[in-house]
Amino acid sequence: SGENYIKTISARGEVKACEAETSNPSGDTFRITFKGSTITATRSDARSCWCDDSIEAHCCIAEPGSQHGGQEGAKRKASSLDKNVEKKPEKKPEKKTEKKTQAVNSTNPLLKYQSPEIQETIKGWHRIAPPPKGCANCCHDGERWGVPCFDVEACASRARGGGKYAFVYAQVNKPGWPWLTFLDSISGQAQLLASRSNGTVDIVLLIPPKDAQRMSTQQLNWLAKYSVRVVEVPWTLPPALRWWPKDWWPGKPDGWCGPMDLVRLHVFGLDDYDAVAFY
Repeated sequence: SGENYIKTISARGEVKACEAETSNPSGDTFRITFKGSTITATRSDARSCWCDDSIEAHCCIAEPGSQHGGQEGAKRKASSLDKNVEKKPEKKPEKKTEKKTQAVNSTNPLLKYQSPEIQETIKGWHRIAPPPKGCANCCHDGERWGVPCFDVEACASRARGGGKYAFVYAQVNKPGWPWLTFLDSISGQAQLLASRSNGTVDIVLLIPPKDAQRMSTQQLNWLAKYSVRVVEVPWTLPPALRWWPKDWWPGKPDGWCGPMDLVRLHVFGLDDYDAVAFY
């Protein structure tokens, strides 16, 4: 909602270079950009906030007052980011090293501010982490952990024809524009599923009443075009909830993904469907 998928921080000095992409352990991916002393992380896999704040992006920064700017200041910063970088005695660069440095600079002009040692450090920075591997026995059945996980495809293969199904999406806070740009694609999938199952498939939007009232005519027409069923839900946080982050409070538009995550619990109340898929 809003621009919760974009975060900025201010560095102490001028940013000279940053790795272009990074990710957190949950698999969320981010594009890293910078200008002056401001570093911006933009979530690239979805326009939504994230809850796993273990994000690491490496940048070279020229410290204030550094006479050598991008080389000495960046060198100190890079060393503090990577404790495994060993200081090596400076050697007269050989011709091969010069060619290698020139090739690096030609692909990334920002590296021209860095010494050969720092360029090698930057080249070794991590990139997008591989997607986490799933496990067959790491689920919870309501009583204990380590039980076999629910096999969705096996369950679907036993479904009887003529059922009633739904693709469900939730909107928290005032909708923006463009909005729900995937409706054309998901509508096609709904029609395909309906034909294969000899059943019916709805597209359902869960939304709090106050946010439903803030939808524009353009947004209402967009929903009507794809016959989206709008279901107003009474809460985004369970009424009996007694915990949230200490720096957050109900109604605060950013800082925690709780309302966006917990509103999906209303899916369990869609009893008029045989099965639903939440997006």
